[in-house]
Amino acid sequence: PPGMSPIPWTVNSEIYPLSVRSLCVGIATATNWTVNFVVAASFLSLEQAMGAAATFWMYGAFAAAGLVWLWFALPETANKSLEEIEKLFERRS
Repeated sequence: PPGMSPIPWTVNSEIYPLSVRSLCVGIATATNWTVNFVVAASFLSLEQAMGAAATFWMYGAFAAAGLVWLWFALPETANKSLEEIEKLFERRS
């Protein structure tokens, strides 16, 4: 199974208003690749300083904190049109 891989890209393509969608998806993609680089660049140093288990637990804790935040911050978008999704985010801002 693909895991979470397609979910963020699908949500990203739905949650932004059409007028700024391409800019916002570009920013989200750049952020994704920047964080991927930070993880890759820091792993060996952290693994030497903390050990492999602690390093993975630390990355896992960041992922768990992100999941908790998403659970509360991201509204359900299933079975909604793009216009309905846009209204969901208009109310929240």
